[in-house]
Amino acid sequence: GMEIGLIEGVALIYFIGYALDYSLHIAYKYSSSEAMTREPPPLLGSHSATVRMQRTMFAVKSIGGAVLGSAATTAGAAFFLVFCKLTLFQRLGAMCLTVTLVSVLVALISLPAALMMFAP
Repeated sequence: GMEIGLIEGVALIYFIGYALDYSLHIAYKYSSSEAMTREPPPLLGSHSATVRMQRTMFAVKSIGGAVLGSAATTAGAAFFLVFCKLTLFQRLGAMCLTVTLVSVLVALISLPAALMMFAP
């Protein structure tokens, strides 16, 4: 496996903090009052389910493209670090690439599903 030294530990803390950013953008848009000014979807069984769907759709449509674009540029830059000759850059690139891919998948797939099921 990969040993985690001081630089990798600091980088991992940094990457985890930045990984939350994508989900926070989606959650912020979900909670904004602007989400309720859009056309509501058809009734989904209960009023609260319809509101959750409306808020989730607004959040993903309004900020999802920016989240995906940000993840693509970050992953693109990290991809080239993986092929560097210095081991430090290879490790940082691999960690950044992994954290970026996982965090964008959580922000655009898992979080919206959870918001539609459990959010207020």
